Formats: sequence, C-alpha cells, structure tokens
Amino acid sequence: MDGLERRAGLSVPLAARREGLQTTQWPGRMEILGHSPYVVVDSAHNGDSASKLRTALQDFFPGHRVILIFGASADHPFADSLHELLPAAHHILVTRSRHPRAATPEMLSQTITALGYSSSIVPSVPEALDAALENAAANDLVCVTGSIFTVADAREAWCRRNGLPLPPLDPEV
Repeated sequence: MDGLERRAGLSVPLAARREGLQTTQWPGRMEILGHSPYVVVDSAHNGDSASKLRTALQDFFPGHRVILIFGASADHPFADSLHELLPAAHHILVTRSRHPRAATPEMLSQTITALGYSSSIVPSVPEALDAALENAAANDLVCVTGSIFTVADAREAWCRRNGLPLPPLDPEV
C-alpha cells in the first residue's frame, strides 16, 4: 500500500498515475510561453514555491541569464520569495498586476533594495514584459512570477502580443 492509498483510500493503477502526470496541464506553473528568449511564467508566491522555482530554472535552463519580472500581492510574504529569487536574477523588473491586492512596484523595489539588490520599476505587467523582451538576448530567460495575478496578466499580454486566443480573465479586475 502506498501513500495515496493510505491517505485517500484510493487504489489507482500505476499506469493511470503515469498517464495523469504526463497529460496534466497547469497553466501558470513552470509554463513555457516562448523560446528565443525563453519566457517562463510561474505563480510562485511564497518562499517555498520561489525556492522550487529557482531550483527548476537552474536545473532546466543552466547558463541562461535570467530577467526576472516580479509582481506580488501586498498581503503575501513577498520578501521571502524575493530572498529566494534575487540571487538567480541578472536583471529585475518590478511591476504591479491589475488585481486590487497587488503590491505597488515601489514597495517591491524598496524590499529589493533592503535585500541588497537593485531593480527597475515598470508600471504594468504588459509593459514589463515588453521591456524585458526588448532587452533580452536570444539565449536569455524571462521569468514572470510573484503571484497568480501577475502571471495571469503576463499570459494575457503574451497572447495579445502574439495574436493568440486570450485565456480566461479574472472577473475581479
């Protein structure tokens, strides 16, 4: 008996588990939107998930210069996320999603300065994505993270930029 069976009382065949993992799609979690440069969105919003994101970026994109676009909810422990992500970033853009709970870029920038790094303030996620892509080399990695709201705005901006169908939008914004 394995953990799934013990905890949930379910018996799921190994083949079904493998198929489920291979076919799962989770928009906004380590999602690669583009190549050359790579554009990755991940809704890491706390220190633990940011640590896992940093490790994944190092494992899957070794040697790529990281341009970090960061926006967070004001009521989340974004300093913990920044503490994990800043050492991996070559350039940091702070921004604000359209969501009402979003932290101001100035607040994020002050935290980054207090942690010993510098950042550039960009008013909106679409503008931050444009700025990052304009300054990125083909082998760079643009990573958008900090909140699910920031990632949602980035996914929408990416779709608009590339003439793709828009993802479902948050009715709160």
